[in-house]
Amino acid sequence: ISDSEITLFYKNLTNTERLQFRTAVLNQLMKGAEPEDMNELQLQWAEKILTGINKGDFKVEGKQISSDEKDKDYYAGWKGLIKESAPEFLLALVDLVYDPISYRVTNSDNYSQNKAVDMVVN
Repeated sequence: ISDSEITLFYKNLTNTERLQFRTAVLNQLMKGAEPEDMNELQLQWAEKILTGINKGDFKVEGKQISSDEKDKDYYAGWKGLIKESAPEFLLALVDLVYDPISYRVTNSDNYSQNKAVDMVVN
């Protein structure tokens, strides 16, 4: 994949979907989510909007694959393949489509000690 150009196709979001994503992120942060949990949440939301890839951008056992069900090289597990082999593309897609967001979350336990917990989700 190095030195390659990768194309991801995605659906347009509604305002409701943008708000739902922000609410999901905030809820996770308020629960004290670990960074790995936040990555998984973002990957789930990326999968919701990802609609396709360019044929040949990814390969399985040396054979190019397609996300188009009508193509002879269609690979049913194309989304899972991207999530497992190139999650950084999906995280970048989330940043692009949902807009990077930042929250400052104060943990009530730390608040009594005058400490704040900063968590930035990009």
